[in-house]
Amino acid sequence: MNISEHQINKFDLYLNNQMSSAERDAFKKTLLGNKKLNSIFESYKAGLYAIKTQSFHDEAKAFVISKRKRTRNLQVLRVLSIAAAIALIAVFSSRILLNHNSDRYEVFQNAFTPFPDITAMRNDNDNSLSKAMQAYSIGRYELAIEIFDKKPDSDTSSFYRGISFLALEIPEKAISNLSTISKSSIFYEESIWYLSLAYFLNDECIMMKDNLNTLHFNETRNQKAKLLLEYCSHNDL
Repeated sequence: MNISEHQINKFDLYLNNQMSSAERDAFKKTLLGNKKLNSIFESYKAGLYAIKTQSFHDEAKAFVISKRKRTRNLQVLRVLSIAAAIALIAVFSSRILLNHNSDRYEVFQNAFTPFPDITAMRNDNDNSLSKAMQAYSIGRYELAIEIFDKKPDSDTSSFYRGISFLALEIPEKAISNLSTISKSSIFYEESIWYLSLAYFLNDECIMMKDNLNTLHFNETRNQKAKLLLEYCSHNDL
C-alpha cells in the first residue's frame, strides 16, 4: 500500500475530528467517489487499530505481569512470614515439651524402683523363667523380655515383663502387660503401683490417679505417690 504524507495528514485530521463540518463532508464525498483512496483509508484505519490494540495489549500484559509479580512477591513474603512464625512456635513448643517431658522422666526415675525377684523363694523349677529372672535382676531388661516372650503367658511373666518395659521407659507395653494381672495373683497389689507409674510416664494422669486410689500405701510409697500427684497437679493441661 502506497500512501503519501499528505494523505496521512488528511486521514489523521478526519479521524481525530480536527476538520470543520464542511471539510469532513467534502472528505467523505471524496472517499465515496475514489475507491482506491477509500481502500487506502480503510487500510490505514485498520493499521492504526492494530497498533492501538497491540499497544493496549502490551500495556495490559505488562500491568498483569507486574501485578502478578507483586502478588507473587506478597504471597512469598506471606508464606515466609507464616513459615517463620510456625518455626518459632515449633521451637518454643518443642522446648516447652522437652522441659515438660524431662521433668516427668526425672520424677519417674525418683519414684521407680524395680520389684525384686521373689520367684527364687517359690522353688520354681522353670529353667526359662530362671534365666529370664537372672537377666532381669542384673538389669538386662531386653534379654529378660526376649526370654519372657518365649514363655506361655502367666501373671509372673506378665508382671516382670511389664516392669522390664517400664525400666526401659516404654510405658505403653508396660501397661499392656501389667493390666493383665489377675486380682488373685500375689503380684496384683504391686502391679497396680507399677501400672500407676506406667500411666504417669505415658502422660495419663487421670488413669494414674484412678489406680493410686485403689492402693494401700506405706510411708515410702506414699512419698513417691505424692511426687507423682504434685507433678500432675502442676503440669496437667
